[in-house]
Amino acid sequence: MTRAADPLPTAPGALPLTGHVLQLRRNPLASVQAQRDRGDVVAFRLGRQRAYLVNDPELVHQILVTQAHGLTKGVLFQQGRRTPPSCVRPPPP
Repeated sequence: MTRAADPLPTAPGALPLTGHVLQLRRNPLASVQAQRDRGDVVAFRLGRQRAYLVNDPELVHQILVTQAHGLTKGVLFQQGRRTPPSCVRPPPP
């Protein structure tokens, strides 16, 4: 008998319509750091879109380098690629 895979842990505090967007906008670094102990991959919601935070450095390398050609990146990733560099604000002095 095989055991079904455990579901991915989900970040707490999602709101019904916006998911985790408000948390991430208020304090993105703290929101991401708070998920470190939840597991190697943590699911969260950006509105209706499901997104994943990868906490394990080896998994990040595998996703971004080893298997990058065979993975679907999704709409949010594609939109980020189209953002011209002039739209990105530099950090405050």
